[in-house]
Amino acid sequence: MFYSKWSDYYYRYFDSVFDDIECVKANGGEYLDPKRLTQECKDLSYILSQCNNIISVAAKNKIPINHKEYSLFDDLIEKLQKKVISYSKQTNIDETTVFLCDDKERLAELLLDAESLHTSIRGYFIPLFLNVISDYQKNISSVSDQIKEARNLEVINSISKKFRDEEIKFGELNNCLIWVIIITLIFLIGIVMCNNIGSDLESYQLVFFYIKRFSILMLFGVLLTFLFRLRKENFRLSQEYRHKEVLASSFINFQEQIDKMPETVKEKKQMLNIMLFEETIRELGKNPASVLDKPDKEFIDEKTTNNIVSMLFDKLLKK
Repeated sequence: MFYSKWSDYYYRYFDSVFDDIECVKANGGEYLDPKRLTQECKDLSYILSQCNNIISVAAKNKIPINHKEYSLFDDLIEKLQKKVISYSKQTNIDETTVFLCDDKERLAELLLDAESLHTSIRGYFIPLFLNVISDYQKNISSVSDQIKEARNLEVINSISKKFRDEEIKFGELNNCLIWVIIITLIFLIGIVMCNNIGSDLESYQLVFFYIKRFSILMLFGVLLTFLFRLRKENFRLSQEYRHKEVLASSFINFQEQIDKMPETVKEKKQMLNIMLFEETIRELGKNPASVLDKPDKEFIDEKTTNNIVSMLFDKLLKK
């Protein structure tokens, strides 16, 4: 395969071309130190290292090479490898073969072949790299959108859960009040049905008896009035939190329906998204206690409680 062949040729031949070798004395011994002194040799090493960087990235990403380009690259590196061997003197240094070429004309010729190889490699692989980067960016964008959608859904679910918890709390309190009202009514009926009046009571005792009974009835009447009013307020609060819960959980569905509108009405889509956001924030931001001061007729008015729903459906039906 081309990638493995290039790796072998690069480290065995192309990266081992030098134009001078010095004998260095150190630690009581001598060793040979290959160097690149001329500009031609330095440029040759740089161009070939650039080729190696491009091919290494291509190999890492497993980019396929068509037959035509494979043959071209193979011919170029075979030609360059043969010239390196024929134009150089081979020297073994620490079990590594070094190719010494101190002829500037031959180095210039090797440099021209290396530049030709570099131009061919860049012309083939760079556009493919751009396609890989584009696909990678698309995948990143898709994952990013999924993360944002998941976070949005998590936030919406969290808000909806809080409203649901409040609704359940007021619903349970409402049930407790109903039982208290029932028990109070039972006591009231028991008092009314009780006729334990002595026959030997004096007139003033009889008047005191009825005043006492009337006071008890009045007390229970005030208590019942208070309980009925409290139950109604809790019921209203429970319904208001239910309305907010439904609205919060429906926000993403409304947004998806708006996004499905054709691109020809892009401005209308933007306007509806803005309206959806504004109306949702306005409805969710209302103090639930504000419904306690509304008349019953206004409280049960569907146009008031479902204002945003009706408005958005009207807009969507006209798209």
